[in-house]
Amino acid sequence: MPIRRLALLILAIVPCASAQTTFVRDAFTVGANTMLEAHAPNAGGAWTRFTGGSGIILNAAADNARNVANNDWNIYGNATTPPGAAAEIVVGITVTFTNNTTNNYVDVFGRASVALLNGYLARLRASNDGTGTNVQIVRYVGGAPPSP
Repeated sequence: MPIRRLALLILAIVPCASAQTTFVRDAFTVGANTMLEAHAPNAGGAWTRFTGGSGIILNAAADNARNVANNDWNIYGNATTPPGAAAEIVVGITVTFTNNTTNNYVDVFGRASVALLNGYLARLRASNDGTGTNVQIVRYVGGAPPSP
């Protein structure tokens, strides 16, 4: 019994010690089909499309988000500044894929420089690509991952 009490005490302390403040949150729910850049997030500023052809649409009836056009790759950002202009942030994402193929994936960029094409990419796939994993983390320099 003392071990359980200690574990509960530690779990109670951890969330308080992190001192995280949500500054962007989006459930991506809409009442009618809406382009992502026209959609207001639950918290934070508007989404801005940096690159891509047709954009991403939030489909109300199917409760999903998808590229408007096939074979289109869109990059969006949110310019909301973290409290105190913090350099270190925590990113969380929940993805439910409607089709289990390697072509269905979500890329999340962090510490990204659109001008220099530098940053970190976390790719979440519906199905692994032969590497044995559904999550990949890659550093990009000058728009490409460094060669091994």
